[in-house]
Amino acid sequence: MNTGTALTPTPRSPTTWGERLQRLHIDLWLLTLLLAIASIGLITLYSASGHSLSAIFAQAQRLLLGLAVMAALAQVPPDYYRAAAPWFYGVAVLLLMLVLLLGRYLVTSKFGRILTAIRDAESRVMFLGYNPLHYKLAIWTLSAMLCAVAGALYVPQVGIINPGEMSAANSIEIAIWVAVGGRATLVGPVIGAGVVNLSKSFFTQAFPEYWLFFLGALFVAVTLWLPDGIVGLWKKWRGSRT
Repeated sequence: MNTGTALTPTPRSPTTWGERLQRLHIDLWLLTLLLAIASIGLITLYSASGHSLSAIFAQAQRLLLGLAVMAALAQVPPDYYRAAAPWFYGVAVLLLMLVLLLGRYLVTSKFGRILTAIRDAESRVMFLGYNPLHYKLAIWTLSAMLCAVAGALYVPQVGIINPGEMSAANSIEIAIWVAVGGRATLVGPVIGAGVVNLSKSFFTQAFPEYWLFFLGALFVAVTLWLPDGIVGLWKKWRGSRT
């Protein structure tokens, strides 16, 4: 006799490590990526004493770190991004302030002065007994971490990512941010990014076919008549008043 009730199947207990990890909401290949990052990080630290393969290990570690961030973001439901979109803006502003403070600390510290010396005269730094490899590897790793965090915050805000975001045009646009805001300054790229992106929002809506021409003209104008950027212009204006 059919009473209209369905039998509830008994849940099967996990039998493999992959099923046990899925019960804990941990993707198996994501865990593999994280273990690979940890192992290559140890190899990089071991080989940073002067081994010629240390730069290759560092590049592989950054690649795996980017894949791990993408895999972690893929585990989050899309509805969560839409609900938490306002919070991502607040987190982005907070992290920007923290990064500016970190940059200020590094620039004024002994580590930052050594990096400046390596930029200006690396051979003299080596003559004084410093190994530039350690400092280059440290600052490259830090920059890769900051780029990974920036990418992790960018994707949830725009809602989509595609290979076109990795084009050379975007890298050139970032260089223009720095040129417009002010080279060799911390707050200059932030100001430049705001000015260029506000202009981009206006031109891509009003005159979309002229945006690239305006961007090129802006870069040429800044290079010729405003080599120190907006920050340099502000410093000159304040100096003239005093």
